[in-house]
Amino acid sequence: IVNGDKGWIQAGGQTIDMKPEQIAAQKVDRSASLIIALWPLKDKAFQLKPLDDAKVGKHHASVVQVTRKNYPDVKLYFDKTSNLLIKAAYRNHSQEANKVVEVELFFSEFRAVEGVKMPHKLALKHDGKLFVESETVSMKAHDKLDAKTFAKPAAE
Repeated sequence: IVNGDKGWIQAGGQTIDMKPEQIAAQKVDRSASLIIALWPLKDKAFQLKPLDDAKVGKHHASVVQVTRKNYPDVKLYFDKTSNLLIKAAYRNHSQEANKVVEVELFFSEFRAVEGVKMPHKLALKHDGKLFVESETVSMKAHDKLDAKTFAKPAAE
């Protein structure tokens, strides 16, 4: 969780404060995620530029470069048949590799959630190497989450 200039991680039943470089990387990921959500792109502060088409696995994709001041540049790849977002790519510092890497997110297994097609599989790669793979079993849209959900747990 990142809240302003503070951040923490919960792992193994412990709450650990993030280092400044971890917070910075999380903020880049959060800004990229906002772009990947697509709906904020209606804001005129975002610049969208079509790039050459690309192949993503077996899919032919239209590619759009998204830029905005103080945000990472993000490339969005849309399947030319379904028009769904199947890949996003940007650069960020990897704590594990201790260097800047190309972050690639691959979205698949789209299913309707309250009338909206949502990806249920995600593959995350750093510099082309698989870093995380996940599958969503169930998904529900919430109107609003209580701010307490993101509060830092008290020390035990």
